[in-house]
Amino acid sequence: MSEYALWLLSIPTTVKLSHKFGERFFTNIDTKQLHDCGIIYKYNQPYICV
Repeated sequence: MSEYALWLLSIPTTVKLSHKFGERFFTNIDTKQLHDCGIIYKYNQPYICV
């Protein structure tokens, strides 16, 4: 099933994509945030995943 899940989440190698993640730390309240963002460049229709 893990191979099937990877296949479902994969995009063709001909599709360009960008991915970024970052962490934010709040020292005064001892909290962390994880930020994740991606852009899939579909021909003439960029798609942003936030």
